[in-house]
Amino acid sequence: MEEVLIAHHWDADGIVSAALLKKALLKDVKASFYTPPIGEYCLEDHVLRQGFSKVYVLDLALPEHEFTKVLSAGVA
Repeated sequence: MEEVLIAHHWDADGIVSAALLKKALLKDVKASFYTPPIGEYCLEDHVLRQGFSKVYVLDLALPEHEFTKVLSAGVA
């Protein structure tokens, strides 16, 4: 079974967008959710090393180098 990561902002619209994505589009996919600590805009390395096939970033303004880190981890 495909396993994806849904990274989202910690505010209400970030949480709702993650829930809607899972419920509407990823019904048959195992999904893990990740919310960075309040005030931080990054994905921790240990999270990306878990072997997700895809990473969805919702309502989270990540710096460009963070997207580069995701691509370097071999996920799209």
